[in-house]
Formats: sequence, C-alpha cells, structure tokens
Amino acid sequence: MKADQDKALRPGDWDSYIGQEKVKERLKIQIDAAKSRNQPLAHILLTGEPGTGKTSLSSIIADEMGMDFEAMMITPGLKMTSVTKRIMDRDDGMVLLTDEIHNMSKANQHYMYSILEDNEIAMDSGDTVPIEIPLTIIGATTDPGMLSKAMHDRFDIKHRLETYTDEEMTEVVLGMAERLELKINRGAAIRLGQASAGTPRQARILTNAGRDIGVNNVDAILKMTGISQEGLTEDHIDYLQSLSDLGGQSGIQNLVNHTGRPREIIIDIEKLLVRRKFVELGRSGRTLMVPGLKALRRINKEKGNK
Repeated sequence: MKADQDKALRPGDWDSYIGQEKVKERLKIQIDAAKSRNQPLAHILLTGEPGTGKTSLSSIIADEMGMDFEAMMITPGLKMTSVTKRIMDRDDGMVLLTDEIHNMSKANQHYMYSILEDNEIAMDSGDTVPIEIPLTIIGATTDPGMLSKAMHDRFDIKHRLETYTDEEMTEVVLGMAERLELKINRGAAIRLGQASAGTPRQARILTNAGRDIGVNNVDAILKMTGISQEGLTEDHIDYLQSLSDLGGQSGIQNLVNHTGRPREIIIDIEKLLVRRKFVELGRSGRTLMVPGLKALRRINKEKGNK
C-alpha cells in the first residue's frame, strides 16, 4: 500500500516534475537525439542528496524513451548476478535504475565496466555474453566520491540534482495534493514546502500524513511526522541537542558516541543543518550556530522541555 501511495505522489511527466530545470533541458535534448538515431539513451549517472527526485526522473526518462522501467537498490552485500539477471531475463528494452550505486563493491564495479562500455556481460568463466536488448543503466548516488574513477568515467551522461528552494517545494506539495485530489490552501502548501527541507521525498511523507488527518492542518501534520517547521527530523533534532549538550562545539567522534549513530549517518544528518546554517563545520569540529540554537530552543519549548 505504501508503494502505491508513493507512486501516486510521484510526477509522471516533465510538466509535473518541478525544479531541476537545467537538468531537464539537457535531458530532453539528449533523449531527442537518441530517439532520432533510433538508439537507447547513453548510460546516465545521477548524483544528489537523498530525496531530490532521482527515481522519479529516471521513470520519466524511461517513459520518454518508450522503454520499461525497473529500479533496484544497491546494497554493500549485493551480488552482481542480481544486476545481470535483471538484464538477461528481459526480452525487450529497459531503463534500469541502480540506486545507491556507490554501495557496489569495487569488484562488482569492475564487472559493470563491460556492461557500460562494451554492452556485454562478463561471466566468472572469463567469457562474455552480448546484451541483445536496448538498455540504459542509470546509476544514482548520494556519494559519487565512493565510485572508482573508472566507473565514474564510463557514464557518458552525468547530471547533479540540487536541493529545491522553498518556493519550488510549495509547487511540489501543491502538485502532490492535486494528484491525491486534496483541497489544500496555498498557505498550508507554503508551510509544508518549508518543512520539506528541499526534498520531494519529505514532501511525500508530509502530504501522505495530510491525507490522513487533513492536509490543511499543518501543525497536526508536523506533530504526527515528528518534523519541525524548518524541516528537521527527529534525527536532526537529536543531533542539535547532542551538540548543545557537548558545549556547542564538538568533533565528529564525540557526536558519534553521544548520539549512538554511525559516522556515515552523522555526516548525512549534517548536510541539511549546514545548508540551513544551523551548524558550521570547521577545523575545530562542528559548531552550533545561533539559528540552530534558536530552532532547538523553540522545538524544546513546544515539547515542554527546558
């Protein structure tokens, strides 16, 4: 049911896909050129923070190319056969999204080279099998630095998705509400857009909650989801509280110990806080800034904490 809800909230074409105008403009040109040559679109690397629309964009690319769309999440322990089986089991063309492709092991990245560059699958025996269907691989990653240079270079098309402005997020929320046939006023859409933290994924969470308790009841939506008016999740709030408890300045290892969260999660949490200027990263570590302190105090006051 949740997957169906998420699908209903995703944009289905260029017009309903808000933002990323430069990326959309370039992709339209690249898609038209590929179609004029009667060839599949070249393999694509999409980078950007979590929730910025990489999956939705990939689905639209597949529709524009007239090809089926499949998506799979790459995990650190994934075997390469999970990817190759998706390709070899098909009789017709497809766009295959390999999400979080940076999690692919270096050994498996090496196997991907032959798919991306030579349009063939390398077998453990040393033999190769040609790929006979039209195929576009879209590698999506939040951390392109973890890709080997050789892997990075084998994607002919590369686009970076930026986080959305509050104004763009207002339009995203309005579009989601319309697709769900919810009557939302613009004031509520603005507030939910601001609470979406620049990502359509968070907007989907808020809009789905609004469908259950009333899309114009913003305060109740924020309380139900545990998201602040600034777009902070409970993880962000815990981080700010830990940094405050540590005297307003700390190295990352102390934050790992204090929050109980792994280093990579801390780094991911910080992205929004730095963008909002709630936290500053420097040589002496992480520093809690005045806007972050004010937000934390307001949130604690609402919760009845000191």
